[in-house]
Amino acid sequence: MASVGKIVVKCGRRLYQLKKGIVATGKHDSYKVVGCLGSGGFGAIYTVRRVGDNLLAVLKMSTEVKKNGLGGERIRREAWVMRRCGKGNPDLIPRVLDSGAVDGRPFFVMENLHKLGWSLDRSDEQGLPDSVERRILFFKQLIESIGAVHAAGFVHCDIKPENIMQRPDTHRPILIDFGSAHPIESDEVFPRATNRNWIELTQKSGRMAFTPGYDAPEDAFTIQKDIFAVGQVIRDSFGKSVPFEWMEIIGRCISRKLRFRYDSLAELAKDISFVDRRRRKRYWEMRTEKIAEQREVEHSLADASQVVVPRDRVLHLDEGLSNAERTVFKVVFPANERLHYVVNEPICLRENTILIISGKGMLDADISGPDSSVVVLRDYAVLHNNSDVLPPENELMYVIVGPGSYLNFTELRSDQYRAFFPDHRRRILRDIDATTSFRFGGPETFSGVEEETLDAIRGSRLPESYKKTLLDFFSGEKFTVLPE
Repeated sequence: MASVGKIVVKCGRRLYQLKKGIVATGKHDSYKVVGCLGSGGFGAIYTVRRVGDNLLAVLKMSTEVKKNGLGGERIRREAWVMRRCGKGNPDLIPRVLDSGAVDGRPFFVMENLHKLGWSLDRSDEQGLPDSVERRILFFKQLIESIGAVHAAGFVHCDIKPENIMQRPDTHRPILIDFGSAHPIESDEVFPRATNRNWIELTQKSGRMAFTPGYDAPEDAFTIQKDIFAVGQVIRDSFGKSVPFEWMEIIGRCISRKLRFRYDSLAELAKDISFVDRRRRKRYWEMRTEKIAEQREVEHSLADASQVVVPRDRVLHLDEGLSNAERTVFKVVFPANERLHYVVNEPICLRENTILIISGKGMLDADISGPDSSVVVLRDYAVLHNNSDVLPPENELMYVIVGPGSYLNFTELRSDQYRAFFPDHRRRILRDIDATTSFRFGGPETFSGVEEETLDAIRGSRLPESYKKTLLDFFSGEKFTVLPE
């Protein structure tokens, strides 16, 4: 049997490892080792093929050099825990297919699962769900898997991204690695003596530490220990930017004070189910707040004194954003004033020019230009374009960002608007929050971005860099033309 395995040194420790190609015989079948997937504190994972039907599976065996040692007992115990947790819940826990011993070392065989790709872009099929609905389903199913462990009387104690796999047929998240599982302290199924024996075996076999960052600060083995880890997993799934609707859930999971942490998985699952509602509710709350602020800005501007200024006073060349391909001008209103500038001299933009108007102010001006130039309104900026040259003859493109910014063609009458209507959707591009984005003569309001607008961008004569910028903006990407 000496040729069955070999001794390897990993992180200063001597570990026993099976050789590739050997056959391990279990109670029900034999398994040929295809390769080693990795090894941990007391066990190694191998890819194997069942001799009977060539089924691909996973074999876990103790890495302890000594035969029939305590490491092997922990392997037996892990297989027993998985069987107990999977009893009545075969779809929620990895299926244990067989068990046995090779070279005096116990092993068990479980079904083959697929890894989850926890990449930041989440673009591949194996990655985390990239939509709100799929993400909610993912974590609810993960909680179901954890619930099966708790229902069997155990705390998993090592929930982390590396220990979450998925079934290839259902893409259901499944917990693996039950080597650190522990009886729930308050559970009557396991008496105190069992808990003491459990800890004693774990300590003697040389591994009691759990994964830093995912291990709750308290020493008690309760279900809240796993809830803490779930919160860290949810936070990790978003990378650096966590949406506000998930922040409260994560905060209640990872609170260091138990009285603030979720008491049950059912309570956590319920809050996750309502994430999308809370997101939409908060969106409309924020939208209402912005609209209220917009009204306040409009009223204050209506009362503001009109200041007649030359175009050179408000039109400033932005050297930082200028390059050989485009010229960028800016009109920036002061943060703490409500100004109403009136420019009597016509402003005719040249080709490949961007005019950015930002801040809580109003600009009255006669602005015209070719379709290779763009006027951007943002941060509650209001533009009254009183040009006599009306669209489509005035070929300027407009981008309107946010609920407080809008464009008003003061010289466009209701009877003229009908002729202009087919063209304004192509020429006036609006953020989804632009609730009062476009007016003629003041009272009428139009909003929304439609697919025909995007098609119009693609088919326009704008430079390709402009098209990419505008299409990126409306697809949710960073709008590189606008300053931070």
